[in-house]
Amino acid sequence: MDDESINLMMTSSKISNIINSFGPLKAAGKDGIFPALLQRGLAELIPYLVPLMRGCLTFGYTPLKWRESRVVFLPKPGKESYERASAWRPICLTSFLLKILEKLVDGWVRTPALVDRLQRHSQYAYMKGVSTEAALHQIVSLVEGALDSGEYCLAVMLDVKGAFNEVRSDSIIRSLRRFGVNEGYADDLTTVGRGIDLGTVGSHMQRAVNLVSDWCKEVSLSVNDKLALVLFTRKYKFTAPVIKVDGIPIPYQKQVKSHMAQLQRVQRFAMLGTTGVMSSTPTAALECLLGLAPMDIRVQQTLRTYHRLAHHGQWRKWSGGDRTMVLKHNKFVEIMASGIPEFQMPCEKLVNPPAEGNFSTSICSAQDWEDGSVPTDAADVSCFTDGSRMGESSGAAYYFTYNNLVQEAVRCSIPLGWAPTVFQAEIMGVIRASEMLTDNSQNYGLNVDFFIDSQGAIKALTSPWPVSSLTAEAIEMLNHIGKTKKVTLHWIPSHHGFEGNEVADLLAKEEAL
Repeated sequence: MDDESINLMMTSSKISNIINSFGPLKAAGKDGIFPALLQRGLAELIPYLVPLMRGCLTFGYTPLKWRESRVVFLPKPGKESYERASAWRPICLTSFLLKILEKLVDGWVRTPALVDRLQRHSQYAYMKGVSTEAALHQIVSLVEGALDSGEYCLAVMLDVKGAFNEVRSDSIIRSLRRFGVNEGYADDLTTVGRGIDLGTVGSHMQRAVNLVSDWCKEVSLSVNDKLALVLFTRKYKFTAPVIKVDGIPIPYQKQVKSHMAQLQRVQRFAMLGTTGVMSSTPTAALECLLGLAPMDIRVQQTLRTYHRLAHHGQWRKWSGGDRTMVLKHNKFVEIMASGIPEFQMPCEKLVNPPAEGNFSTSICSAQDWEDGSVPTDAADVSCFTDGSRMGESSGAAYYFTYNNLVQEAVRCSIPLGWAPTVFQAEIMGVIRASEMLTDNSQNYGLNVDFFIDSQGAIKALTSPWPVSSLTAEAIEMLNHIGKTKKVTLHWIPSHHGFEGNEVADLLAKEEAL
């Protein structure tokens, strides 16, 4: 890698954003350095961290102290015995300086082209904005398509044994060189096959399993005994194929039918059988006793999942026929969602944030604020922003004080209606305040301090990962101001009696009422 690429990868703003993205009190590695130490001394450390990180990549060298780690063992829940090492989950605590280097490299290699290719090849691990729900939705769609066409469908769930603590380092290096450092692997996968002839489907699945087994042997790993093989079919007479891993047959799992129209009744019967109470016991009481969510809430969660998957282009519409006259889960959810007008409204999408940030952040502790260690009038302009949601309405506000000019303070409240969340209201306050500063033709100085009482909003504005389109708009506005001004985002504790924050909070709540 040439020096120009390394310099673009390792910039002071990127390192600052990564350090501020860590939780302040995350457990430290063996060196004892936890994020709060880096965050508090960020201004003094950046001039040393930038050349240090660039040097590590230029010379291909990782400091010896960074390679040392502290390992904590946590018991895995549900194990009958904890005498075996496999019943414990090792948590490796490495140096946060090494994590900064890792995040810098990851942000560089995780290009949009790479992410798009992995998504097209059904990669769900290590992907921002992609969850297990998207993977389950894809598998269910494949199974329903096979059943509707009168086909057989086989699904094999495989797990690689000790993938991350037993793999040899030379195998990792060999694979990285083979694939140009743009590849990785996950420790579990699901392969699905379908067809009209069960024997042919079984032979294809056996070849797929053999590929996984051979790959594991190549990199000195093995397939875990936690395997699952499921056959989906509507036929009553068939001979299930035998699928083997290293000569050992994979056991078939029993299938469970579910009917959406009877879910509430099924859940009630299950709760009665579990508790053994009288049949007249109210359903709500049983749900509270067993900690189960009511069916209407479960349906709401399903609809939210549908809306998120559809919005990000991960929802698979049913494209098959209706030979079996069975309502598919795709169509069923779409019918429920069609009666909700809010689902038809435009909403945000995840986008990549701007590559460079022309602003910095400062997150001090609440104790520092109470001690008076953080001034609110050090810059030429102090801008306090806030967002609020009260009942069914949201509002945002900003409050300016000009510290070096004889000019009255500026205050503004923005009604946002019933749709935005508190987070969106916080970001909207930053956007409107930035617009005010951009439109202001008066020379109000070179230093601008934003005071925001939401750490989540500040971390989103400095996140190297994909963010919402609203957050990206706020970043662009701050970058525009940062071209000619020194912009700093400060976290300020709410409801601690700081005048600017209290004014902004009151203005936002007035619009939310």
